[in-house]
Amino acid sequence: MKKLLLSISIIVGLSLLASCGVEKEYKPDIKVNEKNVSLKVWVDLNQGDFYRKVVDDFKKEHPDKNYDITVIESESGRAQEYVQKDPEAAADVFITPNDRLGQLVESGAVYQLTKYIDEIKKNNTPTSIQAATYQDKMYGFPVTAEAMFMYYDKRVFSEEDIKTFSGITSKGKLGINLAEAGADYRETPWFIANGTY
Repeated sequence: MKKLLLSISIIVGLSLLASCGVEKEYKPDIKVNEKNVSLKVWVDLNQGDFYRKVVDDFKKEHPDKNYDITVIESESGRAQEYVQKDPEAAADVFITPNDRLGQLVESGAVYQLTKYIDEIKKNNTPTSIQAATYQDKMYGFPVTAEAMFMYYDKRVFSEEDIKTFSGITSKGKLGINLAEAGADYRETPWFIANGTY
């Protein structure tokens, strides 16, 4: 089971749902006995085939148990919405942006990690550990990193210019495509952080 969780930790942002969104006490709905493990996993869109192969490979390496693992493609950005809408129908393992963690914890929809914490902390950056932590308790496995970067023309901007938003915009107009899918998620923080709404 440890290897399975470590393999699946590649795709999980939060782990193991509680049975009800109202109670704070963890009541796992993962069914495990000596021979059978039943688990539902949500993965991002267009990634199902890859993770079904991961699951198949895992099953072949661990024939000692009967693993019933269902991999379902879902939108990770909407996982919190889906979980809180119907916790009973939600996946046992899923990925979601870390800024949703507090709401999921407060609603009682996720389980606090009790295993692998030392290993997770050893193999991840402090910032990613912080992102998977709420009120000093860890609830998820860090799985992805998003970093924004900018290309600039050195003939137009100096290294000093690019250190500030005002330094960049003082040299001319800033053009971005906010109609592009996901642009609101990627671009909005830059604007809000600089007082623009």
